Amino acid sequence: MEFGLEVICETDSLEAFLITQSSNMVMNQDTRDLQAKIIDILHWDWTVRIQLIQREANSVADSIAKEAALLQHDYVEWLVPQPSLVSLIRMDNLYFLRLCFMGY
Repeated sequence: MEFGLEVICETDSLEAFLITQSSNMVMNQDTRDLQAKIIDILHWDWTVRIQLIQREANSVADSIAKEAALLQHDYVEWLVPQPSLVSLIRMDNLYFLRLCFMGY
């Protein structure tokens, strides 16, 4: 790819990860439209690498997404972490350090 963009997408959902890995995956009736859109986007003019990560490594992003969804705005910007995120960020840092020392 000459001028292509490379995107790394991390997910802690095994189901979502498996959908992206198999073109003949049986789609769930309830999420068929979403699954079809994801597969379509993966075929755009870019390189997408999907990585399955441990749920513990995704707790901060998950919490931010849930808080933003509750606000029901198109765009949310926080200049400092919300109080509810501070402990998750600390735990995330400890988890990362533990992985580094364990050689992962």
